[in-house]
Amino acid sequence: MSEEQLKALGFKQQTETSDSLFHYYTLHVVNGLSFISQANDEVENGEWIVEIFETTPAIKFKDAKKLSNFIEILNQNKEDE
Repeated sequence: MSEEQLKALGFKQQTETSDSLFHYYTLHVVNGLSFISQANDEVENGEWIVEIFETTPAIKFKDAKKLSNFIEILNQNKEDE
């Protein structure tokens, strides 16, 4: 998926400045469930990959439509606080 598709899904850019400047994207759904992309310096051919944060084994999404559908299902089923 493209960087623009990530932004359209509501992902927020996070910037790190350790040895070199790089960025990645995150989306928080609920406490304990977030999505994270790889860093921009790991993107191949402009295709970003998103995974559910800290799962074993990793659950990764390469297709924006599938990710969008999954996020929509999660948001539709949240309990009101």
